[in-house]
Amino acid sequence: MRLLGFGDAGEESLPQKLLVAVPGRANDRRTLELACEVAMAVGAEIEAVHVLELPRSVSTDDPNPPGMAQAEAAIANAKTIMTDAGIEGAAQVIRSHQVAKALLQRAEDTKVDVIVMEAGRRKGIGVALMGDNLDIVLRNAQCGVWAVRFPEEG
Repeated sequence: MRLLGFGDAGEESLPQKLLVAVPGRANDRRTLELACEVAMAVGAEIEAVHVLELPRSVSTDDPNPPGMAQAEAAIANAKTIMTDAGIEGAAQVIRSHQVAKALLQRAEDTKVDVIVMEAGRRKGIGVALMGDNLDIVLRNAQCGVWAVRFPEEG
C-alpha cells in the first residue's frame, strides 16, 4: 500500500496519526474498520472522536447534555471495533457547538496526518451532496482529509 504526501516540506511518508469521526451513523463501523486496516498496514495511531453537537443554549460544560447517552454509545462501539481489529486506539466524546470546528481543532491539537470522515448521502445540490461538516473540514484542514463513501446496501 502506498500512501504518500504526509511528510514535511514535500517529503513522502506514511500517515502516522488518523483522526476518525464517528457521528453515530450506520456506516461508522465500515469507516472505522477501513481506518483500522490502513493503520495496521502502515503502523499508524487512531483516535476515534464523536462530536456531540450542542445547541448554543446548552453549555459545553453541562454535566448531562442532551444526546450524551448516544454519544457515549457511539464511542463504546468505536472502542469495540478498534479492539476487534487489534488496534489500541483512543476514543472520546468532544462537546461542541460546531462539529467541523471541533474536528479541526482536535486535528490541530493532536497533530494528526489525516482526518477520516464518511461522506453521507443526501439529496440536493452542492454542499448538500457532501455534507456541511465535511465541506468545512475539507476546505479548512491543515492536514489530509479522507472522505469515504460506501455503496448502498440492498
